[in-house]
Amino acid sequence: MQKAARQTKPQATPKKAPRQKRPVLPLERKAYRIEEFCDVHRLSRSKYFELRKEGFGPRETRFEDSRTVIITEEAAAEWRAKRSAS
Repeated sequence: MQKAARQTKPQATPKKAPRQKRPVLPLERKAYRIEEFCDVHRLSRSKYFELRKEGFGPRETRFEDSRTVIITEEAAAEWRAKRSAS
């Protein structure tokens, strides 16, 4: 009599590592890119663009030779002051 072939269980796929959150940047920055500004002020990018479209976004500085947009610390401070006064 032959022994039945031993069946092996299929290996489970390894679980993915949990997604790491982006670090919160300190407020002492001199200028922010839009993504950094959103991280620091706990805004989603979509909410940022919604506020900008409605005229409630911070003052932006654009460079002529690139598509880079920065928000200076002064512009961010003005924006925070306006939001807390509302």
